[in-house]
Amino acid sequence: MLRIAEILGRDSPMQEWELVVLGKLKWNLAAVTPHDFIDHILRKLPLPKDKLLIVRKHAQTFIALCATAVLTDLLASELKSATIW
Repeated sequence: MLRIAEILGRDSPMQEWELVVLGKLKWNLAAVTPHDFIDHILRKLPLPKDKLLIVRKHAQTFIALCATAVLTDLLASELKSATIW
């Protein structure tokens, strides 16, 4: 099965019109998410290199929890201690 992009080609008139419409509507499709900031923050932290991977994974997990879970039932102290583990 051919994909639409393969059928239309890279610089197809359809893609050109999509870009025109997006430009006229002034839509910015480059959304910034919390994940975009993880590397910037980790560079500033005084962490040993062997711990960076685990801290990055914990940060990604915490971001996912914030985006999907209802955390209103937790006390602030409970939430802070949960991020440490």
